[in-house]
Amino acid sequence: MFGLALSIGAITLVENPPKTSLAIYADVGTFALSFYIIISIWLRYTRIMSVLPLERRRTIFANSFLLFCVAIEPFLFNLLQKPIVGVESSSFLATASTLFGLDIGGMFLMLGLFCNEIASKDRKLVTSDLVDTFRIERNAWFLCSAFFFVSAIPIFWSIQINGTAARFLIWIVPLALVWIASAHRRLIKDQSKS
Repeated sequence: MFGLALSIGAITLVENPPKTSLAIYADVGTFALSFYIIISIWLRYTRIMSVLPLERRRTIFANSFLLFCVAIEPFLFNLLQKPIVGVESSSFLATASTLFGLDIGGMFLMLGLFCNEIASKDRKLVTSDLVDTFRIERNAWFLCSAFFFVSAIPIFWSIQINGTAARFLIWIVPLALVWIASAHRRLIKDQSKS
């Protein structure tokens, strides 16, 4: 599903080619953001699923929901990047960005729920020294999810900062947190090898 989502994102670039050099950079930059989101989710998902069995009903449901969110991400992202012509743009972008925020928030929430399952001492899915690592990761995913869910509140579309909806600025925080958490995890891993 992750590969399909990335392919769909790339196809949208081909079917609507840019008209200027600046537009090429803008399209590549926006695709890179979508790529970063999907790849970040995929990397964490594969690590989590290497430990978490799919035997429980709620895990199967969460997995299905995550894959649904991944599948629609390129569609919603494309709506933000190139809104449909002929519709009232502010209302359209408000709706598209709300749905995008809920979609990304849903992905982060599912990763948090997966980590919560792994961190459960009752399940004994990982060694006791890794339980705390998955708890920290769970909390980070829940926090990132909360940022995206809060950004979907209509007021964050109305508030503008230097002509940019506050919703878009809020999205920077969890994406930065994902990057920082990943760097922190690598640092701890390197220190434990020493």
